[in-house]
Amino acid sequence: MTSIIKVDQIQNAAGGTPTAVDLGLNVSGTVLQVKQTYFGTLTAFTGSQAYTACTDSDCVITATQDNSKFLIRVTLQLYHAGGTKPANAGIYRDATLIAGTSGASGDGWAGTFNTNPAVNDNCNTVVREYLDSPSLSAGASVTYKAALGAWSGTGTVSVNIAGYSIKSSIVVQEIAG
Repeated sequence: MTSIIKVDQIQNAAGGTPTAVDLGLNVSGTVLQVKQTYFGTLTAFTGSQAYTACTDSDCVITATQDNSKFLIRVTLQLYHAGGTKPANAGIYRDATLIAGTSGASGDGWAGTFNTNPAVNDNCNTVVREYLDSPSLSAGASVTYKAALGAWSGTGTVSVNIAGYSIKSSIVVQEIAG
């Protein structure tokens, strides 16, 4: 015996469209959405043992489910203007540095550095990923930003050096919890 159920529409108890979770489907670990921001504005940094937010790198994402996780990937196009200052990529959630550690025991040195300070145009690409669990409710927004970290040493480290068409990026994926 074959059974067929035909319906025109399924609604939840509130009269809205049900989500996969409402229907009893397990979507844990599923990518729910992806947001990407390319940014080409120059950020130059001479700081030491610290991170600074990269200009125009905001990537705003609105949670589609409660308690989702967010996988963030920052790719920075770095330029060393002489000197030996090491650099790294970091990530801010709103105003809080969540990937990267400032200070004397920090990791601003761990990405890359200019191995030949006599050469004034050393370029590198640095990538950092971080899985964030900010405990957001569905409909709440969060802003992630790329960060440029630098360590002690001489010179200036820049993201997206002026005069060239290189761009850096930040990609945020919402992962069902």
